[in-house]
Amino acid sequence: FFYKKAQDRGIVLESYLLLESIPFTAVAVIFGYLTGEVTPNRAAMTYGPVLGLLAFAAFFAFITSLRKGEAGINTLIFRLNFILVAVIAVTWLGEEWSFSLSVGLSLAILAIASVTLLGSSRSGGAPRSLRPIALAFIAMIFFAILNSGFKIAVRAGSGAAVLMFFTSMAWTVCAFVVTVVRKKWQFPRNNWIFMSVTGSLKALAFFSMFSAFRFGGAASVVVPIVQLSFLVTILLAAAFLRERLDPPKLIGLGLALAAIFLLSR
Repeated sequence: FFYKKAQDRGIVLESYLLLESIPFTAVAVIFGYLTGEVTPNRAAMTYGPVLGLLAFAAFFAFITSLRKGEAGINTLIFRLNFILVAVIAVTWLGEEWSFSLSVGLSLAILAIASVTLLGSSRSGGAPRSLRPIALAFIAMIFFAILNSGFKIAVRAGSGAAVLMFFTSMAWTVCAFVVTVVRKKWQFPRNNWIFMSVTGSLKALAFFSMFSAFRFGGAASVVVPIVQLSFLVTILLAAAFLRERLDPPKLIGLGLALAAIFLLSR
């Protein structure tokens, strides 16, 4: 929701993502000291840079999709990456396949179809652009691989805070390269305002998910619960961004809730 608000306020995305790693890393370091996980290990140093690259690619595609896309629809597509996470978890991580998982995946696919195919026009009657939706799908794929990689890294013995630190360093390098190539060094006032909010919230979200993995949570269970956040985004977008809760979106929300419930079982 705040990424969409930041876009509407005219942030410079490239420089924004470059310095957003500052509050993200700060929160990670604070939690590292609080939990005693400040010692680097091989798992964090191996997986962190790769996950940082995936994280940057996923968020860059997603935030770019919000420029001309609706926060509710694009966030729904992005957050339903748990479909791929469940498949990866069962196929590669040895998690159990069940009837509930099968039905849940089917409902999740129908939820995506509802908001992307049935909703063929915006509230003003203009046709909805396919480019933002395509970017949201690309972000969904990257983020699914990212979430699965986090689970693998934790299983390999990486601490949450240390893994977040090395991920953030790789993120910074990627953001610096993009900023240099696009020559987007401007840093307007709204960049400073929103950067601390999104960076801190993102760090809190990742740390919570890592902790769930450390307590033995299965990726096919934890990630779907985490992705429930898109419901809050849609409601916030409707209340504050005046985005319409049309029937396709409501149907998609209902199907997504049912999918998350079944996958979590």
